[in-house]
Amino acid sequence: MNQTMIRFIQNLLENVNVPVHFIAPPYDNLTWLDSGLRASLPNASAGAMPLDKWFAHLMPQTIYYVADTFHCSYSVLGLPQSQSFMLCGPVLLEEISQETFL
Repeated sequence: MNQTMIRFIQNLLENVNVPVHFIAPPYDNLTWLDSGLRASLPNASAGAMPLDKWFAHLMPQTIYYVADTFHCSYSVLGLPQSQSFMLCGPVLLEEISQETFL
């Protein structure tokens, strides 16, 4: 994927308020990915694979779609010829109410 296409996708998503980040090794200190959601909730990440290990297992030139337990959706694109990723999200694809988590 050339830089022109990557910039086009980035601009398109940012124009509709979807956060776009580029992540490169080492994949540590990624608490900002969810705007601090898990860090602010006790035991929110209990039992989950740490993000640094998760990113280390992803394949280049592959698109991943992830929805977490908080209904946040992410798309992760493995950039070609690189260990870097383009992360799009978090995005809520549904209205969240108190009943959602009951």
